[in-house]
Amino acid sequence: MTGGTKNKIAFLAIGLVAGVSLGVVFGYAIKEGLSRLNFLHSSLKEIDSRQSQISVRLDSIESKISKRESGVKHYSEPGQTKTAGTGSKRTKDTSQSASSAGENATPHLAADDSNVVVMTDEMVAARSVSLTSLDSSEQNPAARSSDSVIGVLNDETPLKAGTQYQIEFWESPINLKGYKMTAGKLILFGINSIAPVKLIKWKGTIYIVTGQDVFRTEFTDDFRPYDKMTDKNLIKKLKG
Repeated sequence: MTGGTKNKIAFLAIGLVAGVSLGVVFGYAIKEGLSRLNFLHSSLKEIDSRQSQISVRLDSIESKISKRESGVKHYSEPGQTKTAGTGSKRTKDTSQSASSAGENATPHLAADDSNVVVMTDEMVAARSVSLTSLDSSEQNPAARSSDSVIGVLNDETPLKAGTQYQIEFWESPINLKGYKMTAGKLILFGINSIAPVKLIKWKGTIYIVTGQDVFRTEFTDDFRPYDKMTDKNLIKKLKG
């Protein structure tokens, strides 16, 4: 075998080995590429599946929220009306707690929505109470006669001992507590209608005495919260 033949055989062997190596490398690369394509395809399918599940859940949640909104209570700030679904409890109208006093408030069915009920405050009882005065000037006949003239001139008839006050007991859907007081009329919210109530005048101020509580009042056309007294000496004197 000549040297030229040996060289040809060597080159042939090297070329064969190189070809096989390249084939193996290309085969592995193609296999890896196909594997990654399959993985990406599977991932895309899983993403699509999850998106579909999320979409279904969102639709379900929106449906539930929509159903709940029809029966949930909608609370509003004082001075606005509160509405609720037919199956809900009472709703409120805070503004009417001060403005509708003296009229029996009843449930009102909105004309534009048969599923919405508007509840207002309701008077549950009323009775007449005489004003009792602890002022020494009114307990003295001579002073009382003089003061009566001054009272007429100053239009202080509502503060005169013996004045009859019409007390109305009201209930509010939102458990409102307070009062409204005009000449000869007192509107109470949040006080038991069967509880004994006294009106005591002391040093020109009228106090509400009921149970263990004593509240200071003033004449007002606006609704006011109760002003509870804590002075033990004052409470003792007013309770007698």
